[in-house]
Amino acid sequence: MKPSSSILLFSPSWTQAAWGRGFATEGAKACLAYGFSDLKFKEVYSFTATINEPSQNVMRKIGMQFVDYFDHPRLEPGSPLRKHVLYCIQRDSAASRETDA
Repeated sequence: MKPSSSILLFSPSWTQAAWGRGFATEGAKACLAYGFSDLKFKEVYSFTATINEPSQNVMRKIGMQFVDYFDHPRLEPGSPLRKHVLYCIQRDSAASRETDA
């Protein structure tokens, strides 16, 4: 799998009062639906710093699968945010999750 040039960015920053209330998951689901139905993406990729477990949990909740680790090219070596994780979901996989729900 290789990310294409088509990009849909969903990068929320929530206040602590909003944490754990499902807003990020619902927003991510809406982005997937828009990307697959309106923009006709075949796949959607998502990435975050490896230390950002809450974002990784959202990716897994919406059906994304782990692809690989990588070093973010714009972050300095030694930065705790440099190591990133990449996830992906295919349109067919997302459609089958919707019919199972």
